[in-house]
Amino acid sequence: RDLFVANRHASTCQSLVEFGLAPENVALGCATEVFTDGPFSSIPFAAYYFDGCGGYVPQIIDMIRTAVDARFRSMPSKSRIAFGVSIVGGNR
Repeated sequence: RDLFVANRHASTCQSLVEFGLAPENVALGCATEVFTDGPFSSIPFAAYYFDGCGGYVPQIIDMIRTAVDARFRSMPSKSRIAFGVSIVGGNR
């Protein structure tokens, strides 16, 4: 119940739910959408992992910026955020 996933592919979202993730914790869309105006926009996360397999740096930066903006609106001033990013492929 503590794992939340945003993914741009409906088939992946469906597979994650079938695997056992709570349906309310799986959102169809990219991180910038679900953190800004989507179903995860009001949840105060403390750690993030972004999969940037395409290696498209502007998209990865947008995901991190959105998460930081959302988190800092609701977090105490001394809180910390952990990020993890995979960047493989680099095909863009």
